[in-house]
Amino acid sequence: RMQSIIYSVDLYQDEKVYHLKGMLDTGNQLKDPYTGRSVILVSPDVNLVMDSFIYVPYKALNTEGIIKCYKVDRVIIDDVLFSKCLVGISNEKFHLFGVDCILPSIFKEEL
Repeated sequence: RMQSIIYSVDLYQDEKVYHLKGMLDTGNQLKDPYTGRSVILVSPDVNLVMDSFIYVPYKALNTEGIIKCYKVDRVIIDDVLFSKCLVGISNEKFHLFGVDCILPSIFKEEL
């Protein structure tokens, strides 16, 4: 049953490809309020080397702040292409089923 929420995630930026394992989180509704792009949260122990970033404000249960997000060329999740999204670096490591990233709930419609 857990297989249905765990996905193969490939992030493409310039000539680099990052192969990650992602989990769909129905509670993750994080979006860049200025462009409307959804944010994929990546664990801080994943070594992403990217140049272009922006800061995106967020509000969670009892907290708010800003998260550093990278613009990526494209993201492929289980052979489905996503081009209008950002990759944000989480402040905390994930301890869920060995995943490297948390996928936003909006992706559920296409996966």
